[in-house]
Amino acid sequence: MDKKSNVVKSVTQEGQTLTVELFGALNINNADELTDALAGKLEGTQTLILEMKNLTYLTSAGIRVLVIIIQALSAHDGEVIARHVNEDTMGVLELVNLHKLITIE
Repeated sequence: MDKKSNVVKSVTQEGQTLTVELFGALNINNADELTDALAGKLEGTQTLILEMKNLTYLTSAGIRVLVIIIQALSAHDGEVIARHVNEDTMGVLELVNLHKLITIE
């Protein structure tokens, strides 16, 4: 049974900026979907924008993927921007100090 929930709603690239719109819960059942959506795209990306207005839940599996993304972009002085982060997701980002490693808009 496929438990993926299509957490990645869209991925768009404009120059060196990659925008990923997230939807629903980013958890163990679908964290690899985000990894797969970004495969081969981070190397040429200077700025990754994570549109989180429709992200409702973030688990440790989602945090793991975010850390991997942050590390990959940091390796070539790139940045991660999280936009429209809801209160619950912001609480999780603050709890694990990811809010110090990314820009919150």
